Amino acid sequence: MTDQTIIHTFAIHSCPAGWRDWFFLTFETSSGTQGTSEFTESNGPKTGLLTTVHEAASQVIGCDPRDVENITKALRRQFQQSLGGTTWKAIAAVENALWDLRSKLEGVTISHLIDGKSNSATNSIPVYWSHCGTSRIRASELIGRPPILSISDLQKIGEEVVSEKFSAFKTNIFDFMKSPKVLMPGFSPEVFAPELVGKDKHFLIEDALDAFTQNGTQPIQPIVDLNYNVEPSSYKDLISRIQRFEPKWIEIDFRSQFDLKNLPMTSEVPICTGENLLGLDAYEPYLRSRKISIISIDLLWNGLSESVLIARRALAMGKKVTVHNYYSHFATSMALTFAELLSDNELLEFDYDDVPWRENIVTKNHRAQEGQIQFQSSLGWGNEIKECVIGGLTSERVESYRALVNSLTGFL
Repeated sequence: MTDQTIIHTFAIHSCPAGWRDWFFLTFETSSGTQGTSEFTESNGPKTGLLTTVHEAASQVIGCDPRDVENITKALRRQFQQSLGGTTWKAIAAVENALWDLRSKLEGVTISHLIDGKSNSATNSIPVYWSHCGTSRIRASELIGRPPILSISDLQKIGEEVVSEKFSAFKTNIFDFMKSPKVLMPGFSPEVFAPELVGKDKHFLIEDALDAFTQNGTQPIQPIVDLNYNVEPSSYKDLISRIQRFEPKWIEIDFRSQFDLKNLPMTSEVPICTGENLLGLDAYEPYLRSRKISIISIDLLWNGLSESVLIARRALAMGKKVTVHNYYSHFATSMALTFAELLSDNELLEFDYDDVPWRENIVTKNHRAQEGQIQFQSSLGWGNEIKECVIGGLTSERVESYRALVNSLTGFL
């Protein structure tokens, strides 16, 4: 180790992005080489995550960033009494930034560092349109897209999915009974939470899928994301009712592995889970279950080493793998690099709709063309933060985050 490769400093960057904020961690060596990761969180404790990332990153000052695996193990030992959740995600942020830095220092791609292979060819990674309709219901003004005012508007966006040549789209649960809204009782912050979606509201999903798929041209496969929002006792009924739409898969987050008992043992509809799980041990019950066909992995929250471990174990057990990705273009660069490492990757998640300043904060933007993203391996994650733009938002939430980040390492 030389003075030129020692981690000298770090910074946490924040960019308000509508209904959530994008968060980035950057390490810098004494020679000025930088490594960055994104660690965005939409539904967890933001201030807790920021402070935990700050504490974890501070432990790395003075270390050789090329020793990624041992640094990651040391952080997990140090914080093992509170290793789940936010702490795990914070350590993942540190690890992912170190991979970016190590790749640049050694002059080889992350793919080469992980599996010893170098790929200079341009790859086409297939993607699906995620949060299709969801973002236009809850944030049409922020994303600059036509609002969805009635269920008939879903047919128009279905036609758009076809015209953009996506083979699949992912949507959530919508309620058009009064004003259009996205049903997310599983994430409710209320003390007395609303009831989860039960059999009496399954028709809402059917009606929405009917509208989406009446595009009059060619079939598109829906992906139905139930998250934590559906009553487990009604899984079987719901799956049987939407089976006629031939979904690519149904995505379910289980609060407990015991909820698996509510899934039918055999179904023509593949079931996907895992986007909110952290660490291989948490995935094991679902990897072993014959009811689960597809494993979703979040690279930002698990860290690259653990994500590769989970993916390889899933593939070895006959599962398919998809990458959870609903963040900025920087995170998409990370997800593409991860997907390149997989011998078999199901469609990659990609938000077609998002705030317009997503295009302004990084040096490389990703656009889906004919349902594909063109990708070529480069050093690190293949992207850099250019600037974080405040999109005219002045809410107390944004201001409090800005003040917190300023108090840690400075606001970009």
